[in-house]
Amino acid sequence: MRIDLNNSVARQVAAEKAAKAKDKSPSSTSLREDKTSFSKCSLSLPDLVQGAMSAPAARQERIAALRDAVQNGQYQPDPSVIASAMLKESGQ
Repeated sequence: MRIDLNNSVARQVAAEKAAKAKDKSPSSTSLREDKTSFSKCSLSLPDLVQGAMSAPAARQERIAALRDAVQNGQYQPDPSVIASAMLKESGQ
């Protein structure tokens, strides 16, 4: 029986070279980096929340009345009024 150590050593060296080349490839380095960014809109979120929470009392009363009407099944919106408002807002 003959054992050929040269062939197994050559395979190991080739495997190590392939692993090193893979580590230096651009795609593998990009997998290791985490990046994040925030848009200007997301930075103003606390301002939006504060504005919504400081709504006038009259608006809060209107919201409560609408909520009660919906829960009691008494809220019957007019589809033509809704459609007209949607068209008006879209500029048509």
